[in-house]
Amino acid sequence: MAALKAPFGFKPSRSQNGNFNPATRRYHCDLGAVFPGDPVTLVSGLNVAVPTTVQAVLGIVAQCLDSNQKPLVFSQPTRGPFLPSGTAGFVDVYTDPSNIYWVATAATADGTHVGLWASVTALGSGTANNRAGRSPRGVQLANAAATAATAEGLKFKIIGPSPLQRDYLTQADWTEGVEVTLPAAHAGELQA
Repeated sequence: MAALKAPFGFKPSRSQNGNFNPATRRYHCDLGAVFPGDPVTLVSGLNVAVPTTVQAVLGIVAQCLDSNQKPLVFSQPTRGPFLPSGTAGFVDVYTDPSNIYWVATAATADGTHVGLWASVTALGSGTANNRAGRSPRGVQLANAAATAATAEGLKFKIIGPSPLQRDYLTQADWTEGVEVTLPAAHAGELQA
């Protein structure tokens, strides 16, 4: 079996209703480092941040913008297009709960993980991810559970292996990551 994929955040994959909905909403952000592909939550007013405790996920960051609302670009070789900690700016966030995302895992998944809820975790090196502007976030499988609300926080529901690999229907490798949905997509299943 191949090695696990390096973390890359939550990447748009498709939608439960057909095509992925690329619509975003702009939010202010000045609380900690934020990368494209990071899940975010509302913290005050229209200010968002990467969740650090049990908080409802609003959506996934599509792009980061500076304080003048201009898109951040690569400044290679030292910095990718992200908002460093302590830097005010804006983020465009995918908020459609029917969107599906592809994400790396902390361990090899298999068919038994489908339908379980997995929490968000930092998987990669901050330095390497800063240079590439790539989110270090992925999902933790060690604490995957049948219900969404646990001590680890709101989770993302695993719906299957990444369809971005060859023969994923008949020869699923599972090292390419998994597809997940936002907790809001399963509001009827969430338990307090």
